[in-house]
Amino acid sequence: MKTRFASQRAFPSAAVESLIPLYNNVTHGAHMSDGLTIKRTVYPVTVKEILFIWLVVVYSCGFFVRCIGSEIQNIIYLKWGMVAIIMIALSKHLLRRETLTLSELMGRRLKKCAFPELLFASLLAISTGIGSWSLLIFLSANIDPAWAYTYWNLNTSEEFQRTQWLLSWIVLESIAAVVLAPITEELVFRGFVLRRLCEKYTPNFSIVLCALLFAAVHIHQSFLSVFFVGLVCGLVAIRFSSLYGSMLVHGAYNGAILFLTIYGRAGAVADPTQIANFRHWLPQVIIFIVGTVILIIYMRRVLKSSNSRGTAS
Repeated sequence: MKTRFASQRAFPSAAVESLIPLYNNVTHGAHMSDGLTIKRTVYPVTVKEILFIWLVVVYSCGFFVRCIGSEIQNIIYLKWGMVAIIMIALSKHLLRRETLTLSELMGRRLKKCAFPELLFASLLAISTGIGSWSLLIFLSANIDPAWAYTYWNLNTSEEFQRTQWLLSWIVLESIAAVVLAPITEELVFRGFVLRRLCEKYTPNFSIVLCALLFAAVHIHQSFLSVFFVGLVCGLVAIRFSSLYGSMLVHGAYNGAILFLTIYGRAGAVADPTQIANFRHWLPQVIIFIVGTVILIIYMRRVLKSSNSRGTAS
């Protein structure tokens, strides 16, 4: 099969190229048995298109679940199962327009030597995520403490102790947060969105913009935490030329937050009289500052390494 690439901006690194194939306005030539060549133009999936599809699927599944009966226990998890199945199926269909397979979109398989760095990246996502979330609570509490206490779903220590964590809820929440959400969201944002952005912009700007878009669709939640998680996942995707790594980091972050909420009471328990007190959030703020500095250093290191590999190639 012959492939002719139209004129387009070259990627700055081999790592980005391996994750993001140059398939923008590509014409493929398929040889037939009689020597003829049939040319077929490829139409890449745009950022607007994949985000529109993603939002339609999420809200349509939510509407369907509400129609079935929102009073049914744990019915919400049917929504996320449907979203995962539909988005994986649609991803395979959309990739045919670019003559790509889902396995090619996923990128390289991870080697054992990559897991220590993935653990580091997961800890980085957790520290910046929790720290930024705490900072948002503190800032909003200084505006309206009562509203902040309700909006962030905080509880007193006595209220938290009376909470009963059903095993069925823990299992379903773990599946949704640690498995389904990372797979579908990484396919959309680091698979389609970041891939398209890197064809037009530099990797560092593309990672930041992708993280902002990722945070925008989670605006009703802790968008700042989601932004930092998106940054780390984007760096991991480019660092390892693989969505497997970003899915693992994403799942580790969600799993850690779930575990800390249930067993560590992090993000769930707070004294209503102390949430506007800076000293109450000082440890989390320090973690956030240190994590942000390390994230900047890690980002520069990843992009420098990618650029050096691209120059060498």
